Formats: sequence, structure tokens, C-alpha cells
Amino acid sequence: MNKRHVLILAAVALSLAAWFASHREQQRFGVTEGELLVPQLATKLASIDAVSIQPAGNDTTTLVARDGQWLVVERGEYPADTTALRKELRKLAEARRVEAKTAQAAFYPQLGVEDVAEAEDTTVRLTARAGNEPVLDLIIGKSAASGSYVRLLDDPQSWLIDQRIALPRVTVAWLDNPLLSVARNDVQRMEIEPLDGPDYAIHKDDPEQTDFALEPALADSEQLNAANVNRLGAALSSLRIEDVVADVPAELRWSAARVSTFDGLVLDVSVAKSDDNTRYLRVEARATDEADDAVKDRVSAINSKASGRTFLGPQYSVDALSMTRAMLIRQPQPAPED
Repeated sequence: MNKRHVLILAAVALSLAAWFASHREQQRFGVTEGELLVPQLATKLASIDAVSIQPAGNDTTTLVARDGQWLVVERGEYPADTTALRKELRKLAEARRVEAKTAQAAFYPQLGVEDVAEAEDTTVRLTARAGNEPVLDLIIGKSAASGSYVRLLDDPQSWLIDQRIALPRVTVAWLDNPLLSVARNDVQRMEIEPLDGPDYAIHKDDPEQTDFALEPALADSEQLNAANVNRLGAALSSLRIEDVVADVPAELRWSAARVSTFDGLVLDVSVAKSDDNTRYLRVEARATDEADDAVKDRVSAINSKASGRTFLGPQYSVDALSMTRAMLIRQPQPAPED
């Protein structure tokens, strides 16, 4: 028997040994390939009201359902975006065991299914409860071409499942965004109280009007900086917060803006920047007496997220709402030299 035959036989022997080991593990734990990973999960999805996402190397995010709304506990119970959660829980409810992997803790790191406290990469522990009843406690490890490696916490056996599970790893990714959105064409009037310089406003008389007018009006020698005016008018278009802030620096100086739309929505917005250029934002909404029920519902939705809270705001919006009147005036160009 030559060396090549010996190597082939050794490889076959190793493959058979791995198969028998996997088969013994399946028999030991009473499960087989092709079975649902969590058979009872599909019937419990609707009753789940608390979820914890604990990624390796990041803070835990806790989501709870109250009165039909999901909230992020670590952000003062700010409303949560549960699109990814619902999608991934449905996938887990449908997930089937493709192949038994290791049941030895020493080999867990190769699949990313070790305890989260010991992990350094993609490992995530996902737990779910329905009232006081535990529904799911799962370690989600590395992805494979055909699925994900996982391990139920009460079972040393790890598995390759037929679903690729991916959950946001940072708390801010679970925040419901955008906070609000006011299209530039919907803005009727914006009144600005900047930190420096005089108060001013921009307005349109009709929604079909393309350009804003400036108040106080331009002097004969002044020209409007249309680019900056348009930046200001679009400052609240798809306003996405970057985080919810619990501790707000006391020394911040706030500028203010009142934004009124043609349909009767009024937003009072305050913005501030710290010395390190961290940008802060606050919003309160109300409706005019003439506003219809749709606008009043919109006010309630905005205030349910914004009232009493301070956010880290996007650079585009905070910088636009911080502009002085002088920044809306085009600077005269120097005359060309002869």
C-alpha cells in the first residue's frame, strides 16, 4: 500500500469518526438533523413581550412590549424599531437543524458559540420571554454559507441551522427612526432664534412656491444664499436621531426654531453644540386649531417619542438650524483686478 492510499484511508477514517461522533451526539440529546431548532417557538411568537440582545463586546439591549408598543429599556423606554427582531424571530421559528457540530466547550470558539462573556467576535446571546415564561435562550455564532452556527444555552450541543440570523449589535440601531420628517415643500414658515445675531424667519405663501423669502427682507445691496436657505428649509426632512441622551451638559447654549407647515403642524426645535462638536436636539410638536385629525395624530406620534427627551442629532439638521441670518446672505465677490 503506497503513501497516497494511506492518506486516503486516513481521511475516510476521520470523516467516518466525525459522522459517528455527530450521530452519537444526536442520539444522546434525542434530536436529529432536519428537526426544528425550537419546536415551540412558532406558537409563542405572538406572546413574547421581552427580549434581550447581548452581543460580545457591546452593551446589552433590552426590548419590552407595553400597551402594544416595543420600547428600548436602556434608552429611557424610547420606542423601538422591531423590524429586524420580528424578522429574525420568525426565521428562528422556522429554523431546522442541518448538522450537529461540537458539544465540547473547548471547540465552541471555532463556531462562535461560546459564552458571550468569553467571546470576542460575532457571538450574540438572544433571550425571549412571554411574561414570566422563558421562550428562548440562544447563542448565535458565526455565519456559514448555508446558515448560522447556534447553541441553545441549556444544551452543550451546537448546531448548523438552515437560517442565517443577523441582529443589530448596538443599542442605537434599535431606536425607532426617523424621529419625524417634514419635507421642504411642506414648510410654510421657519422662525429662527440663533445664538448670535438677530432673529429671522423664512417663509412661503403657497406650497407650490419654489423659493423662501427672508424676514427681515434683504437690503438692496444683499443677495440671498439660496443653497443655505434650502438647507434650512430641508433641515427636518427625514430627521434621524443618533442616540437618546440621559445626561445633558448643563453649560450648553441652545438656539431655537419654530417650524410651521401648511397643514397646521408646528414644531418647536432646540439645538446645541458642545465644545467637542457633539450635536444635541430637542423637539416638541403641536397642532394649530385649523389642523385636521391626521395632523393631530401625527403630533401625538411625534411627542410620544420626542417629548421630554434630548437626542444626539444629525450634523446636517443641527448645523442648518444653527445658522445665523448672515449665513443666508451671499457674500459679495471681490471685483476682478484690472
